[in-house]
Amino acid sequence: MCALLALVACNDADPIPISAAVQNSFQARFPEAQSVRWGSSGDYIVADFYIDAGGVPEQCQAWFTHVGEWYMTLREKPYSALPQAVQVAYESGEYATWIVDDVIQVERIDATQYLIVADGFYLGVESEAYLFYLPSGVLAQGVVDPDLPFWAY
Repeated sequence: MCALLALVACNDADPIPISAAVQNSFQARFPEAQSVRWGSSGDYIVADFYIDAGGVPEQCQAWFTHVGEWYMTLREKPYSALPQAVQVAYESGEYATWIVDDVIQVERIDATQYLIVADGFYLGVESEAYLFYLPSGVLAQGVVDPDLPFWAY
């Protein structure tokens, strides 16, 4: 299981209440969801689940407001599933020698981006980078040694 998509906040001993609006919105958007677990992060209700991606289980998270409005979906992807333009940009860019730890497709209402989390050396210090690419391969944002979780960027 991808560490980045580990459930944001889940306490089986004290489950959080999930409104009908959130549950209905989730079911409408992800009717094929399996192994759903609920948690929260800040002002959001977060569903951690799996969907069948061509015979391979794909780990996902869907974030909703408390009134059931969808905010974003995160999908764990293999590097090979990235758009070709993103792979070319990464492999020819500044971080090409860094080791890819995770690849996450980040879908928001206004855009889809691909996050590559990579480990390498920056200014001689072992570092981690969050690299957000547009589907066209443009590096939209790169954050080295982030102070916040990736979904805050």
